[in-house]
Amino acid sequence: MSVVNFKRVNYFNGKPLEIKDVKLDTANLKDDEILVKISHAALNPVDLILHHSSWAFFWKTNVKGIGRDYSGVVEQVGSKITEFVVGDQVSGLFEPIYTEQGTVSQYLIVKPSESPSGKIPKSLTLAEAASFPLVFATAYSTVRSFHKPTESSRVLVIGGATAVGYYTIQLLKNYYQVKSIVSINSSSSEPLVKEIGADLVVDYAKGNVGQAVKSIVDNEYQGEKFDLIIDCVGSSDIFPVVNDVLKPKTTESGFVTIVGDKIADYNQSMFKFFSWSLISKLIPYFRTYNYGFVTTCSDFYPLATKLFDEGKLKTYIDSEFELEDYTVAFKKLATHKARGKVLIKPN
Repeated sequence: MSVVNFKRVNYFNGKPLEIKDVKLDTANLKDDEILVKISHAALNPVDLILHHSSWAFFWKTNVKGIGRDYSGVVEQVGSKITEFVVGDQVSGLFEPIYTEQGTVSQYLIVKPSESPSGKIPKSLTLAEAASFPLVFATAYSTVRSFHKPTESSRVLVIGGATAVGYYTIQLLKNYYQVKSIVSINSSSSEPLVKEIGADLVVDYAKGNVGQAVKSIVDNEYQGEKFDLIIDCVGSSDIFPVVNDVLKPKTTESGFVTIVGDKIADYNQSMFKFFSWSLISKLIPYFRTYNYGFVTTCSDFYPLATKLFDEGKLKTYIDSEFELEDYTVAFKKLATHKARGKVLIKPN
């Protein structure tokens, strides 16, 4: 293999996505890199948010790739690579942003030292292996913020049926074995979240959500408050009662969000997230509880492999699209209506 011709979805700042023809000379592969022929790329909201934020990074005029989750087969390895060989089925989280590469591509050059990757768990298909890296890495990060879950912990998950919420609940139940999990989601998602570990469900469409959660604390828990609140959707419903349902900051309890305090519009830039209400929550002087943002972590893959191989994790896939239908796939992602991960099959 020397020169590879392939297709990749790219864009320029402020411009629409489009499929580009790319030529790659594999002789230029660095000694700490691997070349992966992509089987599947999983889409995430951050992909669209980065795309719609690119105008602000006007000095980065290069063509940009899109997508962070991937699975595929290793086709070439650098001389310093010891953990992978040609033919390995791998998946991972591609960390560089605003470079010419993205995972919605037929080929991807990965530097394992900067993009967490691994041989796919034995129980997973390549499609399933592409679906978990970013959302599992985010979930693993949320449960280790502030309070560290134990068998006596009570946790509230806002958006338990979202992709991140789905893995958060499984981690809490099957790895940390916490005492109780309450999930806020629609009634139609109640069977799903209870199957993976939620003990109680609050339907966000029925009545006052904050008061419903307070009622659980007062009645079901006999006044014992939550150790951790994890927001996977962007909600302000709990703030009016937060001191009634969340233990004080002196106990290392906390409210963790991956979005902010309002539901994100994936077709807007990241700068739309920072309202005054959110900024004020990030300033400790204005609150009596621990509060913070989290993103992904880099040490997730070994734990994910262990839990998948032990049958303690399930993947969550909504749909798959061919590369030529990438616009349909991204539109579905933007609706907030996908049940699980939206995948693209580049090859």
